[in-house]
Amino acid sequence: MQPEARIGVWTELDHTNKGVPQMRKIITLSIVAAALAVSACNTIAGAGRDVSAAGSAVTQGANDAKR
Repeated sequence: MQPEARIGVWTELDHTNKGVPQMRKIITLSIVAAALAVSACNTIAGAGRDVSAAGSAVTQGANDAKR
């Protein structure tokens, strides 16, 4: 198959290579953000308390909006 006959995303990436550095930045930032989020919670119990507190805040906000 000739390169000109290929169709799809890979054709653009093969010729321009513009998407690869952008994707690397996105992946790197996602990993850093995930590491920061995980390090904020010392234990699984701490993560559970964080999620519970967030849920309570949303519930309270919804109840306040009803009034």
